[in-house]
Amino acid sequence: MSEFNDQLLNFLWQQLDAAWQLFLIAIGGFLSAILFTKIGWRAEFRRLFPSSLRVNLLVYIFDALVVAIPLATLVGVIYSKLNSTGLVAFSKIFDDAPAWLVGIMCLWISDFVGYWRHRFEHSALLWPAHSLHHSDEEMTWFTLFRFHPINRLSTAVIDYGVLFALGFPLWAIGLAGTVRYFYGMFVHINRPWTLGLLGVILVSPAMHRWHHVQAGRGMYSNYASIFSMFDRFFGTLYVPGPCYEKLGVEGIEHDEFRSQMLLPLSVLWTKMQLFRMNIFRSTSKTVDRSNGTH
Repeated sequence: MSEFNDQLLNFLWQQLDAAWQLFLIAIGGFLSAILFTKIGWRAEFRRLFPSSLRVNLLVYIFDALVVAIPLATLVGVIYSKLNSTGLVAFSKIFDDAPAWLVGIMCLWISDFVGYWRHRFEHSALLWPAHSLHHSDEEMTWFTLFRFHPINRLSTAVIDYGVLFALGFPLWAIGLAGTVRYFYGMFVHINRPWTLGLLGVILVSPAMHRWHHVQAGRGMYSNYASIFSMFDRFFGTLYVPGPCYEKLGVEGIEHDEFRSQMLLPLSVLWTKMQLFRMNIFRSTSKTVDRSNGTH
């Protein structure tokens, strides 16, 4: 029991440290924007700390206190099970390969897996959960933390599960996760940058902003997190230029926390009720036909 308490205390300290790092990033971005732009500190403050920040913070706190420990435990179980059952493909090859090559391969494959997982999150099954992330009408770097627990689950199971099964070493998976984490902050910032020629290879803030538009072609485009080549290759790239379109999800209040967290359950309940009604109607018609034959 004491070992568990020590682990829990260590985890809480890590969350505090992460929160402090986020605070420093926000302050650093705020000061840099004041120095290198001409819009004034009041406008920059509103840009970096919009009205949606309240929900983003609530989701972040909920993740840290409720979701993180069970999810980390699940990831650990997946890793142990795959290794104990021998369902690991190329671990020996990765052990013998140069570290720089393994790191690049892990990052590239993790973004490839994330591309298809992201497309899956836009399906009818997972969209009620993923819509929480898209409902932010004032997207900033902190929108990265606005994810439903179901989305956290899909990311953990799919992304980590595939990388574990392929046999990548833990250091490479950790490196890929760290790069994707901070690059995810970058592509969510409220800047119209297209990155010029780099945009041919990398996802830009403008490219990802088109993915968050409330209506239009961008809604079904730009699923990659780092490498825009995946969207280019699979025909989902859409970057006509900087994005100034309206963001969010139509019909969802972006500043509502509880209703958005409960939305997947609400949608599931509605579908169950419709299913019951259809079963009842089908049964009634069968009974009516049966009675009519007598």
